[in-house]
Amino acid sequence: MKSKKSDTWQQFWGHADGESNLRNVALREFEEESGISADFLHLDEEIGSVDIHIVPERIHSEHGFEPEHYHYDLNYFWVVNENIFFSLWDPDVAEISWISLEEIMKNREKFSTGFQAMMYKYL
Repeated sequence: MKSKKSDTWQQFWGHADGESNLRNVALREFEEESGISADFLHLDEEIGSVDIHIVPERIHSEHGFEPEHYHYDLNYFWVVNENIFFSLWDPDVAEISWISLEEIMKNREKFSTGFQAMMYKYL
């Protein structure tokens, strides 16, 4: 998906919001952002990649003041039939599209670092 905020292509993402089963969080976020039921999805049990970075302190539009903190991105590999269509309705998503591995490798700078880490692990 292409993020409206960063203008980069990246994996579907979201926050755990207290849920301890992170695989379930990944499934929930996939459904919310893609419009595709998780019933059509095969999600690996293994974590695909981990990206840890610092988020600077800020005033968040929904949560108010947030001090500087570490942000942990856990990414999973998933498989879904490419004949299933995405439903673009999430307000943070600019575009959703199937993209070939060749296209990703030719245009790495257009993809988030977390997405790139997953691709390198996959390859």
